[in-house]
Amino acid sequence: MRIIFGVNSEGMGHATRSCGVIDYLLKKGHEVHIFTSDRAYDYLSKKFKNIYRVKGFHVIYHNDSVRNFHSAVFLLKTLDKDLVTTYHFLKESINKIKPHVIISDFESLTAFMGKKAGIPVISCNNISIINRTNIDMRLLIKLYPKLFNFTAEILQTFDSDYYFIPTFFYPEVKYHNVFLTDPVVRKEICKLRPKYGNHILVYQTSSTNVRLLNLLKKIKDEKFIVYGYGKRKTDKNLIFHEFNETKFLIHFANAKAVFMGGSFSLLSEALYLKKPIVSVPLRMHFEQMVNAFYVEKCGYGKYHEVLSEKNVYDFLENIDVYKNNLKKYNFSPTQFSEKIEAMVRIIGKEPDEKNIRKLYKYTAIKRMILLSLVATMFQAQLRGAKDILKTNPLKVLKMDYKPLSHLTGYPRKVYKNISNFIVNDKKKK
Repeated sequence: MRIIFGVNSEGMGHATRSCGVIDYLLKKGHEVHIFTSDRAYDYLSKKFKNIYRVKGFHVIYHNDSVRNFHSAVFLLKTLDKDLVTTYHFLKESINKIKPHVIISDFESLTAFMGKKAGIPVISCNNISIINRTNIDMRLLIKLYPKLFNFTAEILQTFDSDYYFIPTFFYPEVKYHNVFLTDPVVRKEICKLRPKYGNHILVYQTSSTNVRLLNLLKKIKDEKFIVYGYGKRKTDKNLIFHEFNETKFLIHFANAKAVFMGGSFSLLSEALYLKKPIVSVPLRMHFEQMVNAFYVEKCGYGKYHEVLSEKNVYDFLENIDVYKNNLKKYNFSPTQFSEKIEAMVRIIGKEPDEKNIRKLYKYTAIKRMILLSLVATMFQAQLRGAKDILKTNPLKVLKMDYKPLSHLTGYPRKVYKNISNFIVNDKKKK
């Protein structure tokens, strides 16, 4: 099968996850053409051929918080130049490659153009769990970030034909075309032989979080190996490293715990290596809040919006509890890739030349994309508001909080309209 694979370049999680899927598809004999931008391009271009650099959407961060309004303004500013240029490039590429399937890891234009050209589109990302499953209703009180992330998810996937969502928790899905799978883990992680050493690994995507560093210096009995600040030095009990994948993996494998944000990919790898987690997600980043919330709910670590000295000591006091819970949780790191490849074989088809030619008929491209964006945003806001209105905030606040040591016992439901071997784990009512 000829496949176009779009990869979001915001952070490195999408690139590392897609790397495993692409590698698996190539081993199964598929022809894969990758479209991505920025750091994801630099990372993937070292591993694969047939990779093309395009312009991508970006989120604006400041002081460890997502700036939603600034991100929207930045999108509109770059629409004229970047989006239209990428549209033309993708249009020519689709006409040349004639893909049987388009796969998108939260890359919007490949999904958008696949829908316009009548090509089957598979969306593979963890963020869609926000919109397409019934997550814990206590999270719905985060109204504004939830609405923004509802909008972002729909804009990035454009209601793809099928959704594959890697997850370590299994809420009930809302739609028949949504499939939950185990998290995907890089083969480099799978080769590691983890043990519990005497240091705590700290990984930050934002180098402006000085408050965290000052806090960790107060925990004098612990040694912290810190990545994400772009420097190499030692400051009391903090040992800073510039990013080097080989050294990072060694420090990761031998850490006794991990302090991180809410990135799903790194979180999944920490779970695979059985590392207790302290997650402090970016403010206003609802997807990271969801990940961190379920880490604590499942008993694998702690979730804090703001970390304090007391929080750290409490975590260290209970670290053996988290280790025991992690021992009970096992998953297949290749299930995600296997199910996507199976779906490709089922739905892949020769594209219709007439549908591809439709991409050439859009003369007012910017207006078309803008109208699609506005319509999709409106749809997203309605969906988000509908979910939130279902929630009684008073009832949410009164709910008892009971962490689960392990999630078990999910019956399997087979969706007959696709194939009997694709299953979705659903929680018992």
